[in-house]
Amino acid sequence: TETNTPVFTATATPLPEEISDSKGITMRLVPAGTFTMGEDSGIHEVYLDAYYMDIYEVTNAAYKSCVDDGDCEPPKGAYYTDPTLADHPVVWVAWGQASLYCEWRGARLPTEAEWEKAASWDAETQTKFVYPWGNTVDCLHANYDGGCSVNGATEVGKYENGQGPYGLFDMAGNVWEWTS
Repeated sequence: TETNTPVFTATATPLPEEISDSKGITMRLVPAGTFTMGEDSGIHEVYLDAYYMDIYEVTNAAYKSCVDDGDCEPPKGAYYTDPTLADHPVVWVAWGQASLYCEWRGARLPTEAEWEKAASWDAETQTKFVYPWGNTVDCLHANYDGGCSVNGATEVGKYENGQGPYGLFDMAGNVWEWTS
């Protein structure tokens, strides 16, 4: 007599769109897939597995938590210690300091490819943009060259119109960001 042997097919569980790390920092999913990286004659296709990126730039307050725990060194300048700038991005942090901060969180700096995909690729339309929102920049989308702020950097997340397709803020403008 023949018996039917059940065949089980693994069903992939979708990754959550948003997660928070052990320090309470919220990150958004950048889904797996191929994207166009580079410019001019250096354009090439790159495949990346899914990964998470912080929704906002690292604030002075978040970085201060790492300093207070004794795992990070304070950055140079008074900008970091001004309590009215707690929600502004931390500046004057060297690459090693940025890397240590990520380790303290149980995270890591993004690769150049991960950062570029999150900052310029719309997977839905298969379009590479100069900026997360399109190909032109103005003060409705970003604080660029300090021209959109009286005091230099602005608080993180100020530019709602500047979000890219993955819902990340300040991927263009405000301050420079480190990659691995």
